Amino acid sequence: MEPNKYQSAIVDWVKTGRGHAAVSAVAGSGKTSTLVKLVAPQLTGRALFVAFNKSIATELGERLRGTPVQASTIHSAGLRALSASHLWPSRPAIDGKKVGTLARELVRAVADGVYPASPACRSFAKDRRTRPTLVSFLVKAYNLVRLTMLVDADRALVSVELSDLLDVLDHYDCSCGELDPTDWEPLLAEVDQRSMALAQQGRIDFTDMVWLSAMGEVPGVGPVQLPTYDWVLVDEAQDLNACQMTFVKRLLRPGGRMLVVGDPRQAIYGFAGADNKAFDALVEALNATVLPLSVCYRCPASHIKLAREDVPEIEAAEGAPEGTLDNGLGLTQLVDRVQEGDLVLCRTTAPLVTQAFAAIREGIPATVKGRDIGQGLLRMIRTAREQVGARAGLDAVVSALKKETNKQIEKLSAQEGRESQAMALADKLETICVVAGHHQTVREVEEFISSLFRDDRGSVTFATIHRAKGLEAERVHLLHPELLPHPMASKDWQVEQEINLRYVARTRAKQSLSIYHP
Repeated sequence: MEPNKYQSAIVDWVKTGRGHAAVSAVAGSGKTSTLVKLVAPQLTGRALFVAFNKSIATELGERLRGTPVQASTIHSAGLRALSASHLWPSRPAIDGKKVGTLARELVRAVADGVYPASPACRSFAKDRRTRPTLVSFLVKAYNLVRLTMLVDADRALVSVELSDLLDVLDHYDCSCGELDPTDWEPLLAEVDQRSMALAQQGRIDFTDMVWLSAMGEVPGVGPVQLPTYDWVLVDEAQDLNACQMTFVKRLLRPGGRMLVVGDPRQAIYGFAGADNKAFDALVEALNATVLPLSVCYRCPASHIKLAREDVPEIEAAEGAPEGTLDNGLGLTQLVDRVQEGDLVLCRTTAPLVTQAFAAIREGIPATVKGRDIGQGLLRMIRTAREQVGARAGLDAVVSALKKETNKQIEKLSAQEGRESQAMALADKLETICVVAGHHQTVREVEEFISSLFRDDRGSVTFATIHRAKGLEAERVHLLHPELLPHPMASKDWQVEQEINLRYVARTRAKQSLSIYHP
């Protein structure tokens, strides 16, 4: 691998530099290859490469064989540390649904009057229409509490100031509808207590793997002994949350060095607890030297020119082809233009489903990336079906779903800072209505959703831009560019992430980028 000037500067820093460094890498710049082929052979001592997910860690493990670098996900590293600390008689039991189970049991106890709560909270819990909202809120809120390190080893949630808690939840658009915080706060504290009690018994979920390790102890049990490394390499640093940042910093031995790599302009997971300023926060915390990696090897020159509207520093590779950029197409042209292996992107889900239907009618196999999206839609349908009765027809179920969901959207839209939740809920409702418009029964709708939403790529893959991060294709189709940024994004960090989404969408294609307007 012949390094460019930016890659050579990174290798020089590894050999002769001091302290820590942060590589600001543009899309398609070969950052992983830079670390594996150029940086890893230069390292001495014990080294860890922290990967974003299991599949990437497995691939890296193969590519790094023969070097002193071990590849791992953050969760795996946390689990190993907990297991090696011998805090329990046996290895910890992994229960990914722990908090969800606790929340459902608690809300059921409130509804039955077994667990004391305010009258408003009990009414909310007893109502079949609002009960799922309370359960999902408790799960999301408690995950955010841990991911943002609002609760550490020195204090339980019951001792956290309500204003601090509300600041965190407000930032990530996490609310419980019209239920007052004084009504749900005791329930959230109870979830914290019950979850920690199970952790003390050795029953943990995936967030616990990192959170307990980041805290450095399991309160009431003992300290977590973390392995330390001479070198820690961190990929996709822009997507770290506060918990993950704390954890990776604790993996570095005194005098060790850290090299973090990421693209600050691909920070798009703020809604899920990631710190939208994670890259800058790491640079500041580490007092790191910032090194650019600005040449994109994926995209043709015409796409780079478009991407520069959002990221001026991105450069086309020397000799990059001009490529194809069509920016004046109509949505009705898509089905005649898609080919096997193409990637179709949109900010929201409903337009993808509409176009997937059109492709399927033409005999083109299509899938929408995101199995969990499909499961969420099925939960909404089941809730509406419970309201109107198991024997109700599709029209009655959809009508009930529209009525209840539109009320929720209206309430969320009226609350400052809840725009992201409102737009996500509106998108889910529209998606279900699109599917229902092509079927006769509830069962047909459910079966189609189950078959359409998958995580493996089909002949033509449809995906929201959030799901497309890390993907690429020779030919990419972008729908509804007017949704970038989304009109309902109001907070500065939301607008910034919307612009980042546009940049991600514009840098997925290797040859052809087609943009379709309504």
